[in-house]
Amino acid sequence: MSFKPEEMYCDGCNKEGRLFSWCSECPIKSCCQEKGFQNCAYCEDYFCDNLKMTFDKDPSAKERLDEIRKNL
Repeated sequence: MSFKPEEMYCDGCNKEGRLFSWCSECPIKSCCQEKGFQNCAYCEDYFCDNLKMTFDKDPSAKERLDEIRKNL
C-alpha cells in the first residue's frame, strides 16, 4: 500500500460516493460489501485480521469504529 491514512477519503465501505485509489483492492471494503454492512463496526466478527493492519497504521480508525459500535 502506498498511501497514508490522511489520503483515505472514501465515504464508507458499502456506500456510493467518494472512493480513493486502493478501494477496488481493499479486503475490508470487499468483506463489508459481501456481508452488507456499512462498515466493520456492524460485523459480529469485529475486530478481525483484516482490521489489524489498518489499526496498526491508523489507531484513530479503531477509535471511530469502537464509538460506532458503542452506539449500535
